[in-house]
Amino acid sequence: MDPISIKLGDDNYSTWKAEALGKIEERNLEKFFTETDFGGMPPMFSEEYSSWEEQDQVLYRWLLDSLSTKLLHQLERCKHALELWMEIEVYFLDKQIEELHKKYESLKEERFMLQLICMNLSLECPETSNEDKTIEEELIKEHGPESLADILSVKPGTSGSEMDPISIKLNDDNFSTWKAEALGKIKERNLEKFITMTDLGGRPPMFSEEYKSWKEQDQGLCRWLLSSLSTKLLHRLERCEYALELWMEIKVYFLDLEIEELTKQHNSNLEENAMLELMRSKTHANAEECPETSNENEAIEEERETESAADILTMKRGTSGSA
Repeated sequence: MDPISIKLGDDNYSTWKAEALGKIEERNLEKFFTETDFGGMPPMFSEEYSSWEEQDQVLYRWLLDSLSTKLLHQLERCKHALELWMEIEVYFLDKQIEELHKKYESLKEERFMLQLICMNLSLECPETSNEDKTIEEELIKEHGPESLADILSVKPGTSGSEMDPISIKLNDDNFSTWKAEALGKIKERNLEKFITMTDLGGRPPMFSEEYKSWKEQDQGLCRWLLSSLSTKLLHRLERCEYALELWMEIKVYFLDLEIEELTKQHNSNLEENAMLELMRSKTHANAEECPETSNENEAIEEERETESAADILTMKRGTSGSA
């Protein structure tokens, strides 16, 4: 097989995986990378086993040959193509989850700072924080104990009179689509400053002439965002008082979901790898009963004792470069 054009490192997994899968699919070798029967492994003492093992080892070495030195030393202990593929997936899931947790903690810190600032503003100037509560109370008194979603449509200064509504209701399954549309409409009106951390969403000094205008715009944007939420999210997030606070809470909520999903995937891969380890142990136990099937791997291990894996790959018989 033609070698993969890049060495797999910490920063290029997506590109490497796309190219590797493309070459694997070109040769119809996907079965070696699926969990069914341990990469399509036939019974060890069948006529097909020897041919399967030869192909599997070619693919295994082909993958090894595409790893950077750092990854090579971490993963060369694997014995089969499927095992190596799964170890690579788990390695990069670990890194992805670690990066997401860093992003998540950073966002939570920003949110905490925002909440402190909002709380301090409410304490310093209670009449401004009571304004929205008064509006809510008047609307509920006038229109009855309706849901906030219904009340939003009659509030003065809502987004309906200034911005086109977002075409979908935000729920657990459509954040990317919703976010793209919301950001597009916000940028059309040059309102990005209201959802950035700089000066608390571009907030001017509270007692300045610009503050009242800023607050009207901010509240309009906040209500516009609220009106695009599903009922489930609306009840979780309606307590937010500013557009930036709401935007941050939405981002944190979906980061929670993303981390939860990645953690499930990660744990699933760890379980699969544990099963592979058990199956590999069983394979080695069976190989001991039939020594001729294990001689090749033992010879490889002996070579590894005196040479690095990177050097061995260039001189082993049957490597991917010659296939």
